[in-house]
Amino acid sequence: MVLVSIRQGMADGRRHGRIRRILPPTPTKVAGVYQHIGRNRFIASTSRRGERTSSVAACDVDSVSHDDLVLAEPIDEGRPGPPRVRITKTFGSWKNAGTVSLAAIAAHDMPFEFPDDVLVEAGAATAASDPEDRSDLGAIPLITIDDDDARDHDDAVFAEPDGDGWYVIVAIADVALHVRAHGALDREAFLRGNSVYFPDRVVPMLPEALSNDLCSLKPGVPRPCVAAHLRITDKGKLRRWRFERAVMCSRARLTYAEVEEHRNGRPSPTTASLPDRLIGHLYGVFRVLFDARRQRGAIEIDRGERKVRFDSQGRISDIVLRHRLDSHRLIEELMITANVAAARELASRGKDCLFRVHDRPSDEKLETLRTFLSTHGHGSLQARRPSPGDLARVLDRAADSEERQIVEDIVLRCQALAAYSPRNIGHFGLALDQYCHFTSPIRRYADLLIHRALLGEPAPDDLDRVGRHLGTMERRAVSAERHAGDHYVARWIASRDHGVMKGCISGLGRFGIIVRAGPIGAEGLVPARFLPGGPFRYQESHQTLHGKGARYTLGQNIHVKLAECDTNHASLLYALVVP
Repeated sequence: MVLVSIRQGMADGRRHGRIRRILPPTPTKVAGVYQHIGRNRFIASTSRRGERTSSVAACDVDSVSHDDLVLAEPIDEGRPGPPRVRITKTFGSWKNAGTVSLAAIAAHDMPFEFPDDVLVEAGAATAASDPEDRSDLGAIPLITIDDDDARDHDDAVFAEPDGDGWYVIVAIADVALHVRAHGALDREAFLRGNSVYFPDRVVPMLPEALSNDLCSLKPGVPRPCVAAHLRITDKGKLRRWRFERAVMCSRARLTYAEVEEHRNGRPSPTTASLPDRLIGHLYGVFRVLFDARRQRGAIEIDRGERKVRFDSQGRISDIVLRHRLDSHRLIEELMITANVAAARELASRGKDCLFRVHDRPSDEKLETLRTFLSTHGHGSLQARRPSPGDLARVLDRAADSEERQIVEDIVLRCQALAAYSPRNIGHFGLALDQYCHFTSPIRRYADLLIHRALLGEPAPDDLDRVGRHLGTMERRAVSAERHAGDHYVARWIASRDHGVMKGCISGLGRFGIIVRAGPIGAEGLVPARFLPGGPFRYQESHQTLHGKGARYTLGQNIHVKLAECDTNHASLLYALVVP
């Protein structure tokens, strides 16, 4: 299923258009809230796509109550009209915060439980025969740095000065040791494609016996790994690299906040016990890598991440925006460098593999960006085929303006989708010629394939098909995580009196304006019929709504208040507040 923009009619009656984006596949199941009102039984979908309500024809569960979250499947009755559905499972009351992620999982038809043969194979993984020629990294003070709620730790790092440059080790859990090609674990991991993360749970790619235990680089526990030995110049250039199977033992499990506090002179007991200057050396190599990133013109958009907090009863207590720290960027730069080394190593061997590719923006999207920049006073984009550095400079010019986030939105919207492909076209956003995913084999199947390629195993027969499937699973994961996130935001907004909120117009069209407002940037719609100054004419090229008495433009600052919140569909309606 694709979204198509119709461009013009053809002489023979056909119509010409452009594919704007590939849509996720339509689910074969319906997740929704069961409603029993009088004689009417129906399900109100929790998704914004497709039918809003479905009539219930049958129920396969013993009991279901009004306002329960249920899973249903359409019944083909051969009758006209919307299909009726059969309830196949119930998850409890929709009022419970824990059902939000379950609704997203069910709506996107994601496998939630592992088949018995997969669990049996995971349970027997401790008996996997290990190569005898592993190097011993036990004397190296490798550490893991993750979020405070992370349960799977698949990368550990170490750095020290090396002449004028740096010597870095990035050690990654040796998942390929336990997940063998064509086994039950491998088939299930490929089917899932990746782990999916929700505020209250994870749908893992691998069973917890592996993801949270056997493959997790726990402190003080010897673990098999694949180590990338990286030599980096004082200018942040990757000079040499070497990969090997090894055994490591993490010295500490640190959090991003803990590492940042240590750098700022406030060490914790754990960081204070580490070898002298270990964390300082990591920040040292980060500085040269980050400078090199900016020199090559990589696009950097630093958005805060919403963090949902729960009370002891599992209810939403707060939602906050958590901004990235330098410790986040430190790990990101080390992982990118290891990924580059893996891609270069496989290319030098002539091995077939899945590259992580990112094409340049289309001419149509670039023209939209040019028009927006010129009409909103953000300079111009002169180059016909702009480089990543050209777009990075656009972001730099807007960095201190009130429209910074909108400029970032427009730059993001003009980007192509990143993908997995055996044909290397480089990574436009990172401004890299060769790139692959190597550092997260616990949670991404693509990384597991790269590990196998580095270890000399043959690639799958049809890498094109594998890449397309993994891309589809990645988009499904993003859609499910957004589905849950929107519902958490809607519930949090509905439960509080936010009064008048400052916001800005983040989208518009003939339908009205979309406003991003409040402390967490919750997006809601102000329909055109409720906007003063109409009727309106939408000018797409300039991203404006023109009326007789008002003009609304992308990025414009306005004030709104919540008018309506539909927690079933996670949709917010705002009312414009005129000072």
